[in-house]
Amino acid sequence: MSASKLSLFVLLTIILASCQKEKSSVYGNVTYIHSYFKTEYQADHAHIRLYEDESMTTLVAETDCDNIGNYFLKDVGNGDYYIHADVTLSKYSYAGGQKVSVASSSNAKYNFVIR
Repeated sequence: MSASKLSLFVLLTIILASCQKEKSSVYGNVTYIHSYFKTEYQADHAHIRLYEDESMTTLVAETDCDNIGNYFLKDVGNGDYYIHADVTLSKYSYAGGQKVSVASSSNAKYNFVIR
């Protein structure tokens, strides 16, 4: 490979590497207010979805909470999103969400209550 081709290859590699988005994590805990008892409980095994916005049309990531309502989404790009959780326990269904912001190379913690 000639020196000029090698230089071009190195330059293109640097440019492409600098275009990659920083990845972060979104994590937290989800609780729900029981429909009958009006008491707050951990939303164990709730399904978590991260969307591009509140229209909830473009899914970015998803996961399930553990048995005490904790969730973790990794490799999330920087930006503003909408996070939504839902769970059905016995005969009651609970759902809700909120806007979240993810900053460069940081972990964003969002705890929220679904009803």
